[in-house]
Amino acid sequence: MSTAALTHAYFDIGGAAAPRPRVVRHTTTSAALGAISVYYDSAFENRREALAQLIQYFAATGLTWSDQEARPIEQASMETALAVIGAIPHTRALPKVTPDGEGGVMLVWDSEGSKAMITVAGTTLFPVIDPGEATSEHMQELVFAGDALPIQLLGMIPRR
Repeated sequence: MSTAALTHAYFDIGGAAAPRPRVVRHTTTSAALGAISVYYDSAFENRREALAQLIQYFAATGLTWSDQEARPIEQASMETALAVIGAIPHTRALPKVTPDGEGGVMLVWDSEGSKAMITVAGTTLFPVIDPGEATSEHMQELVFAGDALPIQLLGMIPRR
């Protein structure tokens, strides 16, 4: 499969024609914590895994937007992008992903009325609200620690 075909196939994961996700709720009781509800959305997790595989593919092979040789995603950028995608709660939309051509990864959300982008370069995140628009806002860069998403990033990711 060509890179372009693979990219297109993964970019369309969970598009408008996708079936409604199946959410499973499991409640367990712990003496220390009380009742805990755990949600598992199999369709969402399948899309998350497909995005992770796509990022790993781009780290191994790269992608070029010009006649220059493809530049793979750098290891630190790949690991950080995987951690960001892994930290997105199931109540938020998953992004489209693409290499930025300089060893980083672009995570893009482009839904009706809401556009956001995070460029991942190493462990640093460069968030932008409404990229490419006159109203675009470049937020303060952040170093991602690899666990929970900072509240300012979570706030810019559209709900699903």
